[in-house]
Amino acid sequence: MQTALKEVLKLYPATVTVISAREPNGGLLAITATAVTVLTLDPPTMLACVNRNTLFANKIDGASHFCINVLATDQTYVSAACAGRVPQGQRETAADWTDSTDGVPMLRGALANIVCARHEANVPGGHKLMLGEVVEVSAKSGAAPLIYFDQGYRELAPAQPRA
Repeated sequence: MQTALKEVLKLYPATVTVISAREPNGGLLAITATAVTVLTLDPPTMLACVNRNTLFANKIDGASHFCINVLATDQTYVSAACAGRVPQGQRETAADWTDSTDGVPMLRGALANIVCARHEANVPGGHKLMLGEVVEVSAKSGAAPLIYFDQGYRELAPAQPRA
């Protein structure tokens, strides 16, 4: 069943994000993720899933907040860097970062930044589920999101202005 599901999921387009946080010592944590979605609007809460076997998952427990950075089409290099091309401790130099009002690293140039106060749902399995109550958002208009589909990056056309 896992193999069949993997084949089907290749056909499930997903927005590419980078989840970022600060360690207590100030170091940047960042990981590419596509298993990210809104959980509820009342209260505004996001859900992000990260592999438990990553350094990010092991170190995120020390962070009170995280940011979901929605990548734009010109940020494939950031996705690759945070997916493992650049070691976790060196990802701060792989992109242009700024800090939110709560000191959470946000990716400059991202289509959107969603800063969340971190909560965790303990469930069995290979992934850590992070719940985040949204505390700050920013969005860039006129850009298109980076999409992952059929094992490759894809682009959507930018949204047309509303009448």
